[in-house]
Amino acid sequence: MTFKEIANRRLKAQLLSGGGGVSAREVVIHMGAIQAQDFSMSKWAVGVRSGLSEEAVTQALEAGDLIRTHVLRPTWHLVAAGDVRWMLELTSPGVKRAFMGMSRTLGMDDKFLAESNKKIARLLCKGNAMTREEIMSGLKFSRDIQNDIRPSLIMMNAEQDAVVCNGPMKGKDITYMLMDARVPEQEKLTRDEMLARLAYTYFNSHGPATVADFAWWSGLGVNDARRGAASVSAQLESATVDGLTWYFTDHGLPQKREVYLLPAFDEYLVSYKDREASIALSHQSKAFTKNGIFRPVIVDSGKVVGTWKREMSGNRGAIEATVFEDMAAAKYTAIMRRAAVFATFLQRELAVEFR
Repeated sequence: MTFKEIANRRLKAQLLSGGGGVSAREVVIHMGAIQAQDFSMSKWAVGVRSGLSEEAVTQALEAGDLIRTHVLRPTWHLVAAGDVRWMLELTSPGVKRAFMGMSRTLGMDDKFLAESNKKIARLLCKGNAMTREEIMSGLKFSRDIQNDIRPSLIMMNAEQDAVVCNGPMKGKDITYMLMDARVPEQEKLTRDEMLARLAYTYFNSHGPATVADFAWWSGLGVNDARRGAASVSAQLESATVDGLTWYFTDHGLPQKREVYLLPAFDEYLVSYKDREASIALSHQSKAFTKNGIFRPVIVDSGKVVGTWKREMSGNRGAIEATVFEDMAAAKYTAIMRRAAVFATFLQRELAVEFR
């Protein structure tokens, strides 16, 4: 198996090639989780895989079919409601380790955060949906706490303890609700069952990939990642490339060459520790930064060939596309067609400019 085949198999596994016709919930169940700190772009990550409009994806979030919370790693993800509890149980210890040192430095130890959880639960106990600012005001924290990073840490901790998750939007503001009011109780899984479920989901939706890739995506330690992969290896295909074992399920290869406009932080790039199969080393700094900012990218037949960004004003806007190397005229036309798909998703008018 070559890097080119790996990249193209990932297009199928990730529902980019041959996807569509599925619900937002089905997309996220298949993917396991979709990175979502750029909220609007995370909706396009679902839209590009389902064919749904931004409005339809928003409705799935508003209805609670999809939950946006910090899970796997200490960043936002979209997770299907039916998976969020066990994923939090499995990965929250690692997420907490990432922020508790800073929290304690700022005077918020385990006792402080446990008390904050109780107070937050009382504020939201009647099914209320409140913004972070409203919650902080209700907690009557001093202004110095409200004006730094501490509110973010307090709410992230409440998410990790399954006290809160996202509620419906309040205008342009994100709200929180009690997890118990938003997500029904679910069957309890053993740790081995959780590891196996997460490993199979990852390799089925992101493969071919290595155990190191799975460890990066999941936030698990390498030993847990190996354990999870080993427990489902009989259900997966595998291939040895560059001395490494790559696991996958056989979704096949795309039927034709396609161009895609993928969102910022898309799973196609962000979910792997090693991204060379999908983007040349010489171009990686143009697509993502060392501190983890992933730009929207243009993908041609599995390879990242450029970046793009949008500028919006009311119902109109523009896409500015930058390609890394000169391409045939047909490729520029294909980019414009994909931009038209994105415009339909947004229900906006978009012009395309090449740089």
